[in-house]
Amino acid sequence: ALVTFTHGLSNEVASEGIRVNSVSPGVIATGMVFPEAKETGVHSPLGRMGRPQEVATTVSWLISPAASYVTGADITVSGGL
Repeated sequence: ALVTFTHGLSNEVASEGIRVNSVSPGVIATGMVFPEAKETGVHSPLGRMGRPQEVATTVSWLISPAASYVTGADITVSGGL
C-alpha cells in the first residue's frame, strides 16, 4: 500500500515541484530487533544485517540535489532479501 501511495502522490504533486519517495528497510541492527531477526540477517545475500547508517545514507541521497529527478520511487535497503 505504501509503494502505491508513494507513486500516486508523486504524480499528484509533481507539477508543484514536490518529489515523493519512500524507503523500505529490511532487517536493520537496532535495539528493537528480535533475536530471531538476527538469525535472518546472516541469511541475506550480503550475509549480515543492515546498519542504521545505511538507511540514513539512502534517505540523505534522496533529499539531496543528486536525486532531483527521482520521484515515485521506493528504495529497498535490505541486503538483497
